[in-house]
Amino acid sequence: MKIKTFEAFSMNKDICDRCGGDTNGHTIMSMYNEDVICMRCKDKEKQRDDYSVATDADNKEIKKGNYNFKGIGYNEVDEGVFSGVRRALSYDTKYHSKQDAWNKITDYLMKKYKMISIGSEPGTIKISNHGVSELKINIDNVNYTTRNLTVNGKVIEMDNLISYIDKLVKNYYGSYLKESADDSIQKWDIFAGLGGGFGGANYMRTETCTKNDAETCAYEDACDEYESYAGMHGIRSHSDIMDEDGVDEEEADEIYNEERESWLDYYVKPHDPKNKY
Repeated sequence: MKIKTFEAFSMNKDICDRCGGDTNGHTIMSMYNEDVICMRCKDKEKQRDDYSVATDADNKEIKKGNYNFKGIGYNEVDEGVFSGVRRALSYDTKYHSKQDAWNKITDYLMKKYKMISIGSEPGTIKISNHGVSELKINIDNVNYTTRNLTVNGKVIEMDNLISYIDKLVKNYYGSYLKESADDSIQKWDIFAGLGGGFGGANYMRTETCTKNDAETCAYEDACDEYESYAGMHGIRSHSDIMDEDGVDEEEADEIYNEERESWLDYYVKPHDPKNKY
């Protein structure tokens, strides 16, 4: 587990290396590479299908005595549309152009709703649902200071861009929409645990629910696992933090939560009755 404290100068960043958003003073190193990222991006990392691969590789290197492992590498395409678009609209525009953001949104809609891209122009996305009339999504007035932009004449926050476009698409196409099965109810195998020397996530149980609900269960199980070790095996309790860092209860709570997030390891898989965990 690659953990760096805030005392390290390279970790003291106001802007996330990955999404370009405000870190709110809380950063952590990516499990995939040497990016210093915000806690929102860390949560998204843990939801990736290859997160266990990254943690296993890191643990193996630590056992070899290599504490400077640079990770297995980060593939932004697999990350999902939100962070890719956010980064394309980040303060540091050297990463991408605005058109990259529109392209990522188009790809997202084509994949999730089986849409057909019928061309684009600066600031406009044009899509069609297999013969149904086209939908134009006009995006302009991007303001990097207020983190706002305008979608079809309505001012919204950048963080809400994807959810707002989802709403536009659903309202426009209605019953013609063919959405992916991400929100379907099915059986999910829940894995949770702690990284580093604790060995990573282990199978906990199987739940019948949506994927989002399953991931919430996995996260809560990992938190419970962390709580059970508080004050032992190098995991600090609230009182440990107050004594060692000389902070009050509120500050200790913030530090505790940050340290907890850096240890959690959890993910879900579609249930396969052939697997015997």
